[in-house]
Amino acid sequence: MKSFRYMAVLPLLMILASVWMGGYRYWQTKNQMRQDLNRALQQMVLQEPEQQWLIDSLSALPPEGILTPSGRKNPFHHHLSMNPLRDSAHFSVCLAGNEQSFAERAMVCSDTLMWSVDRAGAGHTTLVLKAFANPSFASIFTHSRPAMPLATFFSGLCMLALILFWCRTAPVQLKPVAVPPARLSLTPMQEKLMEMFRSAPGQTLTKEEICTALWPKKENPEDTLYTFMSRLKSSLKNQSTLQIVNRRGREYVLLDEDATA
Repeated sequence: MKSFRYMAVLPLLMILASVWMGGYRYWQTKNQMRQDLNRALQQMVLQEPEQQWLIDSLSALPPEGILTPSGRKNPFHHHLSMNPLRDSAHFSVCLAGNEQSFAERAMVCSDTLMWSVDRAGAGHTTLVLKAFANPSFASIFTHSRPAMPLATFFSGLCMLALILFWCRTAPVQLKPVAVPPARLSLTPMQEKLMEMFRSAPGQTLTKEEICTALWPKKENPEDTLYTFMSRLKSSLKNQSTLQIVNRRGREYVLLDEDATA
C-alpha cells in the first residue's frame, strides 16, 4: 500500500511547483508593471511638450494638496507599453514636502519621481510625481504567461486522480497468509473463517459466501456477521499483524500488515 503513497509524490510535487511558478511569474509581472509606470513618468517629464502640458496643469494644484490629471489628453498613458495598465493607470503630482498626500492604495505603484521645474510666477519648484494602477488579478495573471504553470498544475491533478482511482479499483496483491494455529487463540467458527480466507482467491470473501458457510439456515444473518467480524478483527489485532478490511461494502479481504507495508 505504501507504493501508492510513493507514486503520489510526483504529482504533488508537480502541483506545488506549478503554484510556485505561477506565483513567481505573477510577482514578476507586477514588477514589470511597476517599471512600466516608472518609465512612463520619466518619458513624460523628459519631453518638452509634455513638460509644458504638466506645468500648465499645475495651476489647479492646491498648495498643500495633490493633482491627478485625467482625460484623453493626458500624455502619460501614451508611454505605457503594457495593455493591462492603460485602462486603470493614472498619476498624481504634489509639491515637495507633501509626499504624505500620496495615501492612495493601488495594486501597482511606481517609485516616487522628483522633478525640478521653473514655474512662471512661482520660481524654482520641486514637484513629486507618482503613478498608480489597479489592473484586475485576472489581467495580471493572463499577462504573466500562465500556460506552463497551468499545464503542470492540471497534469499533476490528473495524475493524482488516476493514482487515487487506481488505489480504489486495483485488486490487492497479497502473499499467502500462513498463520500457525498455535499462534492464534480463536473460536472454532473464527478458525473456520480464517481457513476460508486462506484458501479463497485473493483472500477475498463476499458477505454472501461468509453467511452461507457460517449460518446457512439463518435468515438475515448480516447483523450477526457484523458482530462476528468486529470480534474477530479485535482478536486478530491483539494477537497478530493480520487485519480484515471491508472493501466496497460487499466483501472482506484478509491482509497482513507486514506483507503489504
